[in-house]
Amino acid sequence: MAIVKARYVRGKDRIKAHLRYITHRRGEEGERMTRPLFGRDGALSKQQIYDMIDKTRRGAVFHKFVINFHPVKEDTRKDLNLWEITQKTLAHIKSPFGDGVPFVATIHDDHTLLRHIHGFFIVEGKLNKEEFRKIKGLWKVASAEVRRQRNRLGRMHQSQLFKKLRPLIEKYKRKHQQGRGARMRVIRTQPACQHCGYGGMSGMPAYLLKCPVCKQWLTHSRQEYQYLGRRLHR
Repeated sequence: MAIVKARYVRGKDRIKAHLRYITHRRGEEGERMTRPLFGRDGALSKQQIYDMIDKTRRGAVFHKFVINFHPVKEDTRKDLNLWEITQKTLAHIKSPFGDGVPFVATIHDDHTLLRHIHGFFIVEGKLNKEEFRKIKGLWKVASAEVRRQRNRLGRMHQSQLFKKLRPLIEKYKRKHQQGRGARMRVIRTQPACQHCGYGGMSGMPAYLLKCPVCKQWLTHSRQEYQYLGRRLHR
């Protein structure tokens, strides 16, 4: 489940200070960083954002937000499109004039193992109660977008892996055809690869010693596979 935290501030100087913080927060080794910034229409420069802040009307409210993801259930392989998630999440907030709110965001993935998004969006005028409720429910929107991307990436991953594994399965079937009517022995399976997760839906043929994708040894230890290999080649 994605987590969205949001709170608002007033004052252009305060939000500019926050912009400098999210852009240049020091990395894991203490080095100074400069992270790319993006908004509704793509990449943004810091000067473009300063101009956008300076042009806001008096009384504008700046809503700072952070979007976090579950490292195992959601951002498992660190392959989620965080730009797209941010854009689709913030698209649910409308200004008092019915337009989408401008926002600025950047990805933090250099000082922690948990990738997350920092940013802010700008509202000129007062939000009604319904829009304030939407801000509190942004985590639902972000979580739904994560699930959609995770399902799409999962299907893509399984399709690519099946193409790699299919020749091995066909070879195994041809090798074990026997008996009248060319009956085939039922293929025994083993659990999914504990390193990359391949075979999580249907398992993998038991004869495989290494994962065909990440090339790591499978469930048993290397010594056990060496023993099984000797038995298979007798």
